[in-house]
Amino acid sequence: MNFSVQAEASIHIIKGKVTCEGKGIQGIMVTDGRICVQTDASGKYNIPTLGDSRFVYICTPSGYLTDRKGTIPSFYLPIDHSKKQNYNFNLKKNPKGDVSHVFVTQSDIQVTSRDELAIYQYVVDDCKQLLSSYATTDVFGIDCGDIVGDHQELYPDYLKRADQLDIPIYRVVGNHDMNYDGRTHETSYKTFEDTFGPSYYSFNKGNAHYIVVDNNFFIGRDYFYMGYLDEKTFAWLDQDLSYVPKGSLVFFIMHIPSRQTEKQEAFLYNYDMIGNQMVNAGALHQILKPYKAHLITGHTHYNLNVVFNENLMEHNTAAVCGTWWKADVCLDGTPRGYGVYEVNGNDVKWYYKSSGYPKEHQFRSYPAGASSSTIDVDY
Repeated sequence: MNFSVQAEASIHIIKGKVTCEGKGIQGIMVTDGRICVQTDASGKYNIPTLGDSRFVYICTPSGYLTDRKGTIPSFYLPIDHSKKQNYNFNLKKNPKGDVSHVFVTQSDIQVTSRDELAIYQYVVDDCKQLLSSYATTDVFGIDCGDIVGDHQELYPDYLKRADQLDIPIYRVVGNHDMNYDGRTHETSYKTFEDTFGPSYYSFNKGNAHYIVVDNNFFIGRDYFYMGYLDEKTFAWLDQDLSYVPKGSLVFFIMHIPSRQTEKQEAFLYNYDMIGNQMVNAGALHQILKPYKAHLITGHTHYNLNVVFNENLMEHNTAAVCGTWWKADVCLDGTPRGYGVYEVNGNDVKWYYKSSGYPKEHQFRSYPAGASSSTIDVDY
């Protein structure tokens, strides 16, 4: 049997239906992570698959909600390739509407022990208090990764804390969320996906399209990785964005920043250059060129906003853990905290919420002579 016949024989069809209140919904994007299709007039879909996809999942449409398990949205179903079965999704209408909505962005919680989770509880309590001021607004969360610090066994204890927020939280895999005992990048996100679902996906809220990807590329040795999007993800992105009208508001969420400077710097082959930004960021910026895009990232443990052009901006979010739970400030002096984004139609406003402080608290300044400490510097 030649290769083409073998490939054809291994393809089978994943099918199902997307409904709300018993009625099929047309035009919902459904994917197995390779191929994207839309539901027909009766809400049905068919996806030809090669049999190696872990999940079938939907791009939740604006105006609708999925069920959730705690804070994990149920927009996906594991595929059992040994059985022929339908994979059906039931949506419910969002009672609050979502043209205006708010999302909170956490990054780099990075807990390594239950003692650190106990400190994280203070951040959860702070966020709960803030969210109470948005009680009439559709609210959800985004976690930009490094949920744990190489201790995936803490995921259940982390979820007990995070679930107190009682909102959907869409999570990103960070470099400290990866499995480092596999032989290739493709084995690095298994535990994350076992816990939280697909490592790349999309959803809609109001006028905005949200995309989550894994841009930590495990090099396959020790703890080394680089910021990189593989072709499988780019091919999926091409399909996903084909359903998004040009000029739309797009939020693109990942762990490692795409770039930390307005202009691309000359490339140096060192770990800082490949581990703290994306080596193929130019290709990502190009694919987002037709949209009004905001990149939401973490990883660096400091706040940084970079405006690449009038339609592309990156928001790098400081760390919930501060200085790895050893101090309550981040590497730039920012208090541990999280980002808050208020989206009204196509208008986007944001601020940083320092944990333990009023939302108006942004920074402290000191006049010359405020400190008696002196530092001698030789130039």
